[in-house]
Amino acid sequence: MKRFIFPLILLAFSSFAAAQEASPFKEEKNTVPIVSSSPAPAADKSDTPKAARCSDQGQEDRCYEFPNKSKRFKRYLNQAFGPTSYIGPAVGSTLQTFRENPPEWEKNGKGFARRFASNVAENVIEESVIYAGSEILEQDPKYYKSESKNIGKRAWHALKSGFTARNRSGKTVFAPQKVAAPFVSNVTSTTVWYPDRYSAQDGLRQGGYSLLFSAGFNLLREFVF
Repeated sequence: MKRFIFPLILLAFSSFAAAQEASPFKEEKNTVPIVSSSPAPAADKSDTPKAARCSDQGQEDRCYEFPNKSKRFKRYLNQAFGPTSYIGPAVGSTLQTFRENPPEWEKNGKGFARRFASNVAENVIEESVIYAGSEILEQDPKYYKSESKNIGKRAWHALKSGFTARNRSGKTVFAPQKVAAPFVSNVTSTTVWYPDRYSAQDGLRQGGYSLLFSAGFNLLREFVF
C-alpha cells in the first residue's frame, strides 16, 4: 500500500499549523460609584460579549466565526507549500524507497527524489482541490474538535469530519471537495507521471484508501492530539 503514511502525518501537522487560539475576554472594571438604588436592568444577550455567550450556551455553531478570506488563503498556502507540508512526503518517500514502491523507480537517491516529488505534487493537488471547492461553496474545511463529552459523539464527529465542513453559519454540511480531492490527486499521479502499467483504476483505489485513512486519522486528532 503506497502513500498511506503521507496523508496521515500531513493532516496532523497541518492541523497544528492551522490551529487558532481564542483571545481571553477582558472585563473592564467599573470605577464609578453606583448611586442608584434601583436594580440594574437584565443584560441583553445581544450585548453580551461573544466569548461569554459561547461559554453559557455551549453551542458550537453559535460560537463559531467563519475565517476571513486572508486566513483561508494563508491556511491553504501553509498546508500546500508550508514547511510542515514536506514532512509527510519525506517520510512517505523514505518508506516507499525502502519497499521499492513503485519497483520501476530505483532504490537509491534518484528513486527517493522521484517519490518525494510525486508525493509533494499529490499534496499540492489535493489541497488545491479542497481550497478551490471550499471557496466556491463558501465552506470552512478545517478540522475542529468536538465540544461534546460523549465518547461516541466525539468519535462520530471525528469520522464525519473527513467528508464534511462548516458553512458560514457554523453548521456542519457535506463537503464534496474533501471527498473528491484524494481521488483527483491519486488519479493524476498514476496516469500522468507514474510508470505506464499504472492506470486511473489504481488511482481510484488509492484515493479511496486515502479518504478512509484521512477520516480515521481524525480520531487521533480528536482524542490524542
